[in-house]
Amino acid sequence: MCCPPKRCLLKASVVLLASWPLTTPSKAQVDDWQKRFQDAWTAAQAAEEAENWEEAVRHYQQVKVLLPPEPVTRQKLATVLARVGRKPEALAELAAAVEFGWSDADGLAGDPAFENLRGEAEFEKLMARARAVGAEAVVVYVPPEVDRTRAVPLIVTLHGRGENPHMHIAWWRQAARRVRAVVVAPRGSVRLDNGISYAWGPREGGRSAGTKEAVVEGFVTTVNEAIDTAAKECVVDPKRVLLAGYSEGAAVALHVLTKAPDRFAGVWSMNAAVRPLGESIWKTATQGRKLRVYLLAGEQDKFKASSEEVYEELVAAGIDSKLVISRGAGHEPPEDYENQQVAGIEYLLGK
Repeated sequence: MCCPPKRCLLKASVVLLASWPLTTPSKAQVDDWQKRFQDAWTAAQAAEEAENWEEAVRHYQQVKVLLPPEPVTRQKLATVLARVGRKPEALAELAAAVEFGWSDADGLAGDPAFENLRGEAEFEKLMARARAVGAEAVVVYVPPEVDRTRAVPLIVTLHGRGENPHMHIAWWRQAARRVRAVVVAPRGSVRLDNGISYAWGPREGGRSAGTKEAVVEGFVTTVNEAIDTAAKECVVDPKRVLLAGYSEGAAVALHVLTKAPDRFAGVWSMNAAVRPLGESIWKTATQGRKLRVYLLAGEQDKFKASSEEVYEELVAAGIDSKLVISRGAGHEPPEDYENQQVAGIEYLLGK
């Protein structure tokens, strides 16, 4: 069922802010990314509520530029494009929404905005794909440059709170092509209220889910299952399996490394929402093993101090580590994100 316009707009706004948190930005950032985002999103909501569909199209297109792999924006843009009869563009944006994790097929099928698309073959294919996306707990990306029959590096990347594996893996595709690595993204175990985004927590049905030890063991199981899924698509080099994560996902990646250090060559971390684990934990994890950790933190990110403290612990424990502070950036990926991904992966692989 489609919810009333005001409720839909409010719900979508919450999803957007959850999927790309904005944290303690500098004045320059407020005047730049955050202000542009807030202005465009507010204007799009107002235009849609006033049924000024062409104006809503223009503003949602502005939001799309700021948040490319984000399903809510694409779904909203598809809705208003359909309202003004721009069918091919509406279908294209709807396809992008589904690609980035929009899985509410029933909501789309019942939305009056898509009345003129209902029954068309392409629309029905998208509805089927949306239902399939909702069932996909792991997403694998094999770049066209990769030979599936030869051992290749594998990046297991963990999304942030409020994301999903489909939108998260989109941020890694270009970097994966450049380093010729396969990427796999598992889904967090906690489904959030909006229904299309997730967080990390105890696995459903897991033993002693209330204990930290059991929760981390659940993370290890999730990551191992993702590796097994990727191994069905290509030949994984066991010596070049890497963990990566953004925000909450970065915290999970660091915890997994301490529990299963034999399986990974290292961790790529972006704005880890983590408390320092303790030097002794890292010393126990390494025990002569060759591990590397690449920490990327935004200069204005509220978790920057956590990344700095983790870095100090790693160095004290004798683990080969690198900390990069991205100037002017907050919690959002910086402008040179792809280059930082490539630099980090090459560092972890010893290139």
